[in-house]
Amino acid sequence: MQLLLYTGILLFLGGRPVTGFTDQGKPRVIVLTDIENEPDDAQSLVRSLTYVNQFEVEGIIATTSIWLRNQTAEWRIHEILEAYREVQPNLEKHETGYPTYNELKGKTKAGIPLYGMNGVGEGKDSEGSDWIIMNLKKDDPRPLWVLAWGGPNWLAQAVWKLEQTESSEDLKQYIRKLRVYTISDQDDSGPMAMGSHTAGPITERWEIRCTGWTWTIQLCQKPVSLPRNWVIPKHCILSWP
Repeated sequence: MQLLLYTGILLFLGGRPVTGFTDQGKPRVIVLTDIENEPDDAQSLVRSLTYVNQFEVEGIIATTSIWLRNQTAEWRIHEILEAYREVQPNLEKHETGYPTYNELKGKTKAGIPLYGMNGVGEGKDSEGSDWIIMNLKKDDPRPLWVLAWGGPNWLAQAVWKLEQTESSEDLKQYIRKLRVYTISDQDDSGPMAMGSHTAGPITERWEIRCTGWTWTIQLCQKPVSLPRNWVIPKHCILSWP
């Protein structure tokens, strides 16, 4: 079942639907996207909406990244959702469970337009980071998958805020609930998001990392401690040229 869940999460990005999840068993996902830095995230969002009924989308959050440092493009998410509104009734004819346009619109958020760690710390809360915290605090036993298509600094800010406001034990419970999928590290907030906090590192982390001409998906099961507790994925589970 765990392998099926991991496969489903990857396919949420990869372009194929998965079937067989009950409503109770759908993976909870939040997407962080630097959409509009180039066409890829817009394409991924369109593709994922064709089988969005297989997941419980908790949020779509516009972010910055090394490629989009001083702005967020939530307007583009809304454009794509407007198109989804037109086809959602037809998608329902083939398979039920597609969220409504209004449901997804209400879950579309943005962070402040600051790059990386410039957007993390005192006074840097945003609707994006607050939305992550709210979903972590939901009375729901399922893990929360954060899919970082762009920079992860809204996740870093959420973790920073929880560290300031929650007890050590509660913070650990929230960290244990997180599953993080990153496409490399697209800003400098990765260490804070993944490991530089008192609760210890987020150990359930998948990553696509570009090394030379090979993209590798890796899962961090046994954290590697580097300066500032920078935890990197260690185990390669799939690669292709």
